[in-house]
Amino acid sequence: MNIPILNNFAIKHELDKADQHHGYMQYYQVILENLTPTHKHLLELGIHKGNSLRMWAEALPDWEIYGLDNNSLRSCPDSYSELNIHQYIGSQNDLDIINKIFNDAGNFDVVVDDASHISPLTIDSFKLIAPRLHKDSIYVIEDLGVCERPECNPYNFSVWQFLESIKNDYKIVQYNDEMVSIQGF
Repeated sequence: MNIPILNNFAIKHELDKADQHHGYMQYYQVILENLTPTHKHLLELGIHKGNSLRMWAEALPDWEIYGLDNNSLRSCPDSYSELNIHQYIGSQNDLDIINKIFNDAGNFDVVVDDASHISPLTIDSFKLIAPRLHKDSIYVIEDLGVCERPECNPYNFSVWQFLESIKNDYKIVQYNDEMVSIQGF
């Protein structure tokens, strides 16, 4: 897939995903360039103020961009709707809201988990979403270092331990200490 330089969009929208911060955009560039999208739908869990949704919508103008956040006060304004952005309010581990999103969208080529960074919620949302994805979908989890902090790992079962437990069922690509993608649904 031929896509523009994503880091330029991340800088424009002041995202911590940009190369001068976490450096995730270089990995997203490779992921998307090697992707043959089926639905041209992207779901981002954790949308904060909506800048990343706006970035995805601008960088991928023929895609539908979906976002979920549990805080309606932080969600992006309705004025973004003209950019093929669909936003939902709810928790990343709420089956009802995940059902609604999938009912509205159908399926996703890319899922980005940049939500709570709390290990149990990250694991729960993967378990709710992964079975619904098509075989070529890619599920990305960001900020794994945060998930290791004691306050984000209350049950002492980290996302890294979870990934270890599913490694025989999925292809897991570790980009750095903070980001992985999961494929093979």
